[in-house]
Amino acid sequence: MALICDVMSVSSSCRTRCRITTRRHRPNASSCNPQTRGSAPEDTTKQGRKEASCTGTGMADHPTSITTVIFDVGGVVVKSPLLGVNKFEKAEGLPADYLNVAITARGADGAFQKLEVGALQLPEFYAQFGDQMSDTQFNNPAYKRFCSKTKRTCPSLPTTLQVDGKQLWKQMMVEASTPNLPIIKLIKRLRESGKYRVAALTNNFQLPAGKTEDDQEALGLAPMEIKDLFHEFIESSQVGLRKPDPKFFEYASKLLNVRGPKEVVFFDDIGINLKAAEKLGINTISKFTLFFFVLLIL
Repeated sequence: MALICDVMSVSSSCRTRCRITTRRHRPNASSCNPQTRGSAPEDTTKQGRKEASCTGTGMADHPTSITTVIFDVGGVVVKSPLLGVNKFEKAEGLPADYLNVAITARGADGAFQKLEVGALQLPEFYAQFGDQMSDTQFNNPAYKRFCSKTKRTCPSLPTTLQVDGKQLWKQMMVEASTPNLPIIKLIKRLRESGKYRVAALTNNFQLPAGKTEDDQEALGLAPMEIKDLFHEFIESSQVGLRKPDPKFFEYASKLLNVRGPKEVVFFDDIGINLKAAEKLGINTISKFTLFFFVLLIL
């Protein structure tokens, strides 16, 4: 298998063309057709990101040699915890993406974000997370802004809300514990080829002191059999940085001895993370494009 990435020299919507090929299949196209994805919450979804299938136009004469492949974990290697948020919203009769928006609207002050950089431990996180998800005075205006931005009709919003932070988190982590087997197979093939450094770059959390992978609190953390797939498993909670912070990508590049951003391909399911990588010159492929290629080659 060969991972071929042709770096585009023009058009912001067609900055990168990436394809995965085998002897059995080589895509053949001669057009550049950007497609705009539907909108979703600001930080944790694929908000308005233009996916491009580009060949034959604006390609560099000499494609950059890819040496390093970096995978997001939640939503790519395993299922997305956001599926758990969606299920919780439905069960509680909340508008679609209401809690999703509530999580991202907090920015760096959010309990979720603090957990992922190691600034909170799970016991204190549960309470803060529940309080923030229940705060309709903050969350309702944030959701109205989201509806306006995404041109949705804003539904009736709750005036009071009581979210159990631990229960919501558990539902998120149940989803994040389910592996995406085709992606795991792809990672193994990349490793076996001996041509690439294969790494994970994940926003995650730390286990409380004294807890092990067998404890309930470890639900959603990548087990050793997932970590062992990669040459390097880079964790936000250990580094103190999280995606989409450019410093997190720069840290990973240095750790992986990357000479330049065009040597790297980064896979993620979150639009804002992909955009942050692209601003640094890193080639990106969304989860949806990745799944398409996996179906073709595996």
